[in-house]
Amino acid sequence: MSVSEVDLLAEAAAKTRSGEGRRIRKLIGIPQAAVAREIGTSQAAISHWEATPPRRIPRGEVAIRYALVLRRLERRAKSLTATPKAGDQ
Repeated sequence: MSVSEVDLLAEAAAKTRSGEGRRIRKLIGIPQAAVAREIGTSQAAISHWEATPPRRIPRGEVAIRYALVLRRLERRAKSLTATPKAGDQ
């Protein structure tokens, strides 16, 4: 396992435990089922991860894919909520 994979596993676990994964997904308005299809798991698994507190923590390859999807969604959320700078209007 490469260092980047270990980082992604830790990131997926941290974002699950903190509720950040759910917050990011909801901010963009993506359903749990869409995230589940993207990463190759069930909607029920996503629901378990997003429960408060989480009933399960993602593991293995699915956790890596979940972290990568959350990164993409987070970038999209930042671009959607970015405030235009003075002179950009």
